[in-house]
Amino acid sequence: MMIIDGYKINTFTKLSEKICVRILDIVQEYFGEIGDFIIEDDEVGFRVYRDYFENAPKLIMENEIKLKLIEKSDYHFLLGYKIILTRNEK
Repeated sequence: MMIIDGYKINTFTKLSEKICVRILDIVQEYFGEIGDFIIEDDEVGFRVYRDYFENAPKLIMENEIKLKLIEKSDYHFLLGYKIILTRNEK
């Protein structure tokens, strides 16, 4: 069980811990070190460095997981992606 700041990684979603960890792996592959993050329902939000923010891909596809950019806030370089599972995994 992965616990971050006192919460299980999948506290705010019905996705499995395995899928949530895989989502974080994908995010870190594309954006390197990330700041605060949350996985809630079918969305993931996190903060990144300016260069990554400015060049954020609109769609990230990794095997069974797609992340589609839905929010970009330059206040804290926050990105939000909708989580789309291409297989019926949870």
